[in-house]
Amino acid sequence: MANHDDTARRLLDEAGRTYADEAGIRLTDQPAPLYRLLVLSVLLSTRIKADIAVAAARELADAGMGTPKAMLEASWQDRVDALGRAHYKRYDESTATALGDGALLLLDEYAGDLRKLRDRADRNPKKIRGLADPVNG
Repeated sequence: MANHDDTARRLLDEAGRTYADEAGIRLTDQPAPLYRLLVLSVLLSTRIKADIAVAAARELADAGMGTPKAMLEASWQDRVDALGRAHYKRYDESTATALGDGALLLLDEYAGDLRKLRDRADRNPKKIRGLADPVNG
């Protein structure tokens, strides 16, 4: 039986790069790259081309919004402008708002560290979803 590393390697060999890699996110067990992965997930969740969402994630990070604190300290217009530079236009205003709201929630509830959310939910995916979305969870 193949281990998880072998499976991941085979998948990457067959499918190519990940969106995270394309966005310049080097995945480590640290708050900043995990937050950037969350932002990428938010951007990919809308009905927009994946390459535009990836470019937007990279643009936000390049504009200094790679942590929840920096995202929250950036103005709404700064977020809209960064999204626009990546041609993430159709959902730029609502996404700029969602990114600000998400950063505030993450800072207020988990000191900006997604690993604390995971730990508070005892690593249970259903509990994680509930904690991540207190309105609908």
